[in-house]
Amino acid sequence: MKTIQPKSQESAPKEGNGPESGEPPLEQARPLKGRIHFSAAIAGLPVGVTAVALAALQPKVAVLLAGLAVLLGATGSGAGRAKVRYMGNAGLVLGLIGITAALILPQSTPSSWTPNTFEEPFVAWIGKEAPDFTLRDTEGNTWSLKELRGKRVFFAYWGTRCPPCIKEIPHFRSLVDSMPADSFQILGITTDPPPTLEHFTTVMDFNYPIISLATQREALITPYTKVRALPTLMVISPKGRFEAIRVGGLPDGQLAALAHGQA
Repeated sequence: MKTIQPKSQESAPKEGNGPESGEPPLEQARPLKGRIHFSAAIAGLPVGVTAVALAALQPKVAVLLAGLAVLLGATGSGAGRAKVRYMGNAGLVLGLIGITAALILPQSTPSSWTPNTFEEPFVAWIGKEAPDFTLRDTEGNTWSLKELRGKRVFFAYWGTRCPPCIKEIPHFRSLVDSMPADSFQILGITTDPPPTLEHFTTVMDFNYPIISLATQREALITPYTKVRALPTLMVISPKGRFEAIRVGGLPDGQLAALAHGQA
């Protein structure tokens, strides 16, 4: 009887690329540098898009994201594959657009602010340049918005017969004492005539100028002339744009936040 010898358990290596071929998988064989380029290019696109979207809403955050997008895009643009390079270049461009937009575009009205009935007419003015004015205070000094450029200005409408206005005065005095004089200015605006203000200003001990519009209404234009309720606070940025317009008495914390540019 012929004995059949069993075939050897060992077999020749299979052709191909994989665990049984004796060669590392493609993923392992791919150079580490190439994978870094690919990952950076993929990540740069959404980061750049997010930076552009936030440019007007959160410019500080947008600049940080845009800088990251530029870094990722520049890394991805060095890839060997054309498609990966295109994605890297796109992220780089979006990052540069995000930085430019964050620096140029005025900050939009924060979504957390819900304007009341008296504030709605002013919503369209937020972020726009405030018209210049030249007004005299009760001491005879002249105040011009152009000369106040570089300072954050509180253009605060009030009245001697307005309880919420009177309640805000101590808070305004505290802000004047605590804020640097070269970066912050309050102008108290009222329609009360000078004779009415003379005794009142002495009692309240104002440490900021009071301006009566009783004899100089023509010195102001829209939107300053659209105020219909007291107190109304117009916050003008150091660049001369409306940062916020609030109608109604505000607590000390909100006034301090507005004074620091946190609209």
